[in-house]
Amino acid sequence: MTTHELAPTLLALAAGLALACANVSETGLASGAPAPADIKPAKWNQERVTTIAADLADAVADLRDVVRDDPASNIGSGQSNARHRLLYSLRLLKNESAYLAKELKAGSGRSETLPTYERLGTLSRDAREEARKIFLHEAIMGRITRAGDLWRQLSPYYVGAEG
Repeated sequence: MTTHELAPTLLALAAGLALACANVSETGLASGAPAPADIKPAKWNQERVTTIAADLADAVADLRDVVRDDPASNIGSGQSNARHRLLYSLRLLKNESAYLAKELKAGSGRSETLPTYERLGTLSRDAREEARKIFLHEAIMGRITRAGDLWRQLSPYYVGAEG
């Protein structure tokens, strides 16, 4: 299957990941746009948020490992820089998601972890931009979807919810 044939699927996944990994503030998106209608604020639940964050950290680490281990032999020279930037963004995402999980496990609440959550959104946006520039195998796309699903589960606790 060619990249041209995969384009509609990749664009749909990128759109879904964009929604899932949006940089969200208390009132909406960092861009000033309102939060997506499908994200309903949730009352803070330390145990639930901690579990989701730990799962997200594992999913991001797995995603980074799979991207890093993916043979780049079929990557075009124009995609090489994008791949390196994607790996850089994924390394930062791995570190930040692990930090979020650690802080939540230690008892830090919404207000203490909100900056890390927002930073994850920014890093996710950067990774999405680079990922759109290169061909990604189905195994990688599945891991992106998994991380995005976990982000969607985490977001209601940070979007408009009060601690």
